[in-house]
Amino acid sequence: MEGDVKHTQSTVLFADISDSTKLYQLLGDADARQLVMDCLNLVGGIVENGKGRIIDRIGDELMCAFEQPAAAIRAATQIQKEVYDAGMDGKWSARINLRIGLHHGAVVQDGQSIFGDAVYTANRMVSLAKGQQILLTKETVDQLNPQSGVLTRFVDRTRIKGKKERIEIHEVVWNPQDMTVVIAPNPETTIGKIKLELKTPTDTYLIDADRPMLTIGRSKDCDVVVNDIEVSRLHALIEYNKGQFKLVDRSTNGTRILKADGREQLLRRDEMPLPADGTILLGRKSDQARGRILKFRCLAWSS
Repeated sequence: MEGDVKHTQSTVLFADISDSTKLYQLLGDADARQLVMDCLNLVGGIVENGKGRIIDRIGDELMCAFEQPAAAIRAATQIQKEVYDAGMDGKWSARINLRIGLHHGAVVQDGQSIFGDAVYTANRMVSLAKGQQILLTKETVDQLNPQSGVLTRFVDRTRIKGKKERIEIHEVVWNPQDMTVVIAPNPETTIGKIKLELKTPTDTYLIDADRPMLTIGRSKDCDVVVNDIEVSRLHALIEYNKGQFKLVDRSTNGTRILKADGREQLLRRDEMPLPADGTILLGRKSDQARGRILKFRCLAWSS
């Protein structure tokens, strides 16, 4: 019903196909599109059977919601197992690596749509996840009953926009045979430090170990807001991890990286390590780019 707005708690789950661009290159548009649809249909079926609901589809990604974290995690685990088995058994024409992120927290429900902190945080989790990985926040882990049987492990601490403190990221261990022990690095033993400087026509931003992610897009919730019709709401993000910076494109129109030697690479729903310096162009190549052109360079020093 229109105007039926309420504040509630929900577990938001994002499921995204990692490196989907490579599927289109490998299989061709028609076969890759069918494979993507088969995968998302499988995900949707598991979500609905697990008492969740599909909120939206954004490209090769589904946003879903559950009342409780345990139900969401059970669904996420089943999704990863069935997607993995389908690729290994030859049921699908190519293997798919799915990444999942979730968070339990406050949302605003407006009819069938939801908005708010839990949506934003869950979206950050899926953007940080790798293929075949399920990431969630410590706040979500703390909501679980000790008898739930869910196995998780600490992964990292990071900062996200809108939160003063670093948040703890945990991983659901859905295949215990793949479990490895993560030893958190001690910042005091770091020999060198590195930052990436990103310049827009009006501002300068720094990404480093203390601020390991920067979001770019048309939405006012992004760190770098670019108000242009060719720019998606969440167009791209830059991540820092273990001394390397990576650009992840989440857009409709793609992102172009112009390297210092003049070579250019187009990303669309894909990711790549950034070189030491260059230019980022959001959207299609155009003489009217203006605010869509971002300059970057790495700055390194010894501690």
